[in-house]
Amino acid sequence: MNPAFGSPGVPWGAPGIFPPPPGFGHIPSNAAWPPNPAFGVPPHVTRAAQPRSVVIRQLLVRACKDLENYAADATGYIDLSAIKGHVDSINPAPSESIAEAELLDICETEGNPQNGGGSFDIRRDDNDKVAIRFEMSVDSGHGPFPRTVGAPGEIGSPIVGAGIPFSRG
Repeated sequence: MNPAFGSPGVPWGAPGIFPPPPGFGHIPSNAAWPPNPAFGVPPHVTRAAQPRSVVIRQLLVRACKDLENYAADATGYIDLSAIKGHVDSINPAPSESIAEAELLDICETEGNPQNGGGSFDIRRDDNDKVAIRFEMSVDSGHGPFPRTVGAPGEIGSPIVGAGIPFSRG
C-alpha cells in the first residue's frame, strides 16, 4: 500500500491527504464528483434560435451534399422528391414539416457562411419534374483557406471624385 494514496477503505473524494480544490467545498464520502462542465457533459446552453429560412437552407445544403454521390444524375442534379425525403429525415424539428415549394423558394436565397453557402440550380423537365443541383461557391469561406475578417479582398475601382489628383509641378 502506498500511503500517498490513502488507505484502501477510503472512497474517492473523501478527506484524505489532499484537500478538495477551492470551490468544491465539502464532498460527502458517498457522493460522486459535483457536476462540473470541465469533467463531462456541459450544462444545457441555449443558443439563439436561427430563422426558419436559415435552418431550411442549411438542411437543403446538407441533403444535397449527402445525396450527391448516389442520387445525382450525370450532371449533378438530384430529384426534388429525394431531397425532400432526406430533408425530412434530418430535420431536427420533424413536427415542423417543410414543403417542396418552401425548398424551392429557399433555393433562390443567396448563400453565405451562416446559411450553408453556395448556390442552387433548379431544372424542370418536360413532365414538370424538378431537380436541384448544389454548387459550392469558391468564396463562401468553406474552402481550404477561408478569408478572415479584415483580410485583403477584391480590389475595386476607386470612387470618382473622392481623391485628389496627383500633379507634378
